[in-house]
Amino acid sequence: MGVGIFSLILFIVIVSVMTVVLKRSCAEGMFLAWICTVLLGGTTAPALAVSSAKTAFTSEVVFPTMMFCFMSTLMLKTGIIERLVQIFNSICGRVRGGSGYVSTCASALMGMVSGNGPGNAAVSGTITIPWMLESGFSKELATTIVAGNATLGASIPPSTVMFLLLALPAVSGHVQVVNCM
Repeated sequence: MGVGIFSLILFIVIVSVMTVVLKRSCAEGMFLAWICTVLLGGTTAPALAVSSAKTAFTSEVVFPTMMFCFMSTLMLKTGIIERLVQIFNSICGRVRGGSGYVSTCASALMGMVSGNGPGNAAVSGTITIPWMLESGFSKELATTIVAGNATLGASIPPSTVMFLLLALPAVSGHVQVVNCM
């Protein structure tokens, strides 16, 4: 087994133990797992940390995910989330399952902008999961709705995933431009 596979397994184990066993946040577990995997580099650990951080901040997938998670945490800590839940509740609170509908719509809109499933789940889930729990949804159902909706958003144009798919020769040969006028 190579160092890369060992690092991946170590990363997954640390994140799993931190979140499931120790009940810590996923961000804490991922940060600790990153530190531990960087330390596997031995004497090159500082250079490896800088290199991996630079790669993460320039990655088209990792950077948006980190920023969406950061913004959702910022919104949660500043109390904006509670205010948004109050606004959504005043609009859709009387409808049975209203919080689930809002979660689906929010994920669709967020996915059109980001095309990023994990970031989408982090942002919309931070807002809608507490509201769904208050509305009587079980933890499992609320989490399942948010996870399913995260992938929904990436399939709605003009998401980046859609543009990438259309650029593939296998896909672009079967797609036609239709004039709707």
